Amino acid sequence: MKATGFFSLFLILALFSGCATTAAKRASALSKVVYAEDSAIRAGRFDVAKAYSAQATRLVSPPKKRIVVKPVVSQGKKYVVLPIEFSGTPALAIGSPALNTLVASDRALQGQMRAEDKALAQVTRETDKVITSEAMDAAKQEARPSFWHKFTFFRYSLSLGWIGNCRVRVLPSVDSSLCFSG
Repeated sequence: MKATGFFSLFLILALFSGCATTAAKRASALSKVVYAEDSAIRAGRFDVAKAYSAQATRLVSPPKKRIVVKPVVSQGKKYVVLPIEFSGTPALAIGSPALNTLVASDRALQGQMRAEDKALAQVTRETDKVITSEAMDAAKQEARPSFWHKFTFFRYSLSLGWIGNCRVRVLPSVDSSLCFSG
């Protein structure tokens, strides 16, 4: 009796500890990506923020009701709206000749961009690793039959005994000590 209780407790703890590590890995990766995105937005690096936002989107499940943000369009012209702290700051588009010339002429900026690309690649690998490990865990759970599938007859007979309050013995596998009859 004590060994069965200890074994059950061990199985429950093993199950919850496995779930906690998977959830902790996902939460850690999501936290890192969200804070990197916030840092990029505060620095005015919307190109990097967009990449981190894509990683954050991969880590969360889509909501039932999404918030849709529409672009600012007036007289057929689309505008980019920036926070007030960026007013008067020159804007550079990714791949534009102005950005390419600026990066080519400044070694410190080249190093900064390389370091940011490395950090983004690392976060992307971590995100891929978390998503892949969760997918593999889910596949293992689906492929592995439960321990109790062998004892289907026992489970049904036990439940029938409890439903019948042990007065009607439908199947002989019900132990009367398990019943709570008064």
